[in-house]
Amino acid sequence: MEIIKIEREGKPIFQGKTTAKSFRSWIENKIGVFSRHNNEEYRQVFQEILRAYNYYEPVKSVEVNALQWKGKSSIEIIRGIDRLIVIKYQKETPESEAKEIRTEINKEELNALVSSIKYLNKNLEDEKGIEIRDIAYEYCKLMNYSDMLNGNLWKNVFSNRPLHNKLTIALNALQELGFTSYKKGVTKLLNKDISVQLVLE
Repeated sequence: MEIIKIEREGKPIFQGKTTAKSFRSWIENKIGVFSRHNNEEYRQVFQEILRAYNYYEPVKSVEVNALQWKGKSSIEIIRGIDRLIVIKYQKETPESEAKEIRTEINKEELNALVSSIKYLNKNLEDEKGIEIRDIAYEYCKLMNYSDMLNGNLWKNVFSNRPLHNKLTIALNALQELGFTSYKKGVTKLLNKDISVQLVLE
């Protein structure tokens, strides 16, 4: 019997503790690192590992009708391990092709939003619901967006289109998943047990 000895050369790719919150995030981070260092061989290896991982451990996808969204549109909500991905399909006219708008809400952003809603709901004095400007204030505090808190908060948030769009899309997503109702800038909490883990399940 012939015995073939295989020796590993060089440093191991995994070098201890990382800041990644999940295996998928760690793989994606490695792909980015190897891309930046023009290491095409390792980039392709990790790209294939990610494809295999997504095949055997797919993110959860929920397709819903976006009844509250402006225009003729629908959304797809993808629940990942550490993020919520909202894909909005928008048609300008019934005959036109749907335009895809993709928004990613990471776990930190989702946690800040859920915490803000739960905190404000706990101190709610009536049943009218929570104003989006109040949610925006608590959200910006938790996210340490200090520049948003100076002066007129809502004007700052509204003029920051990426932040404003992400916030409203996230609120709509929570509604479509059944955790809240969101109408005319007012949110009502329907599930008081809401948590980031529950949203991403």
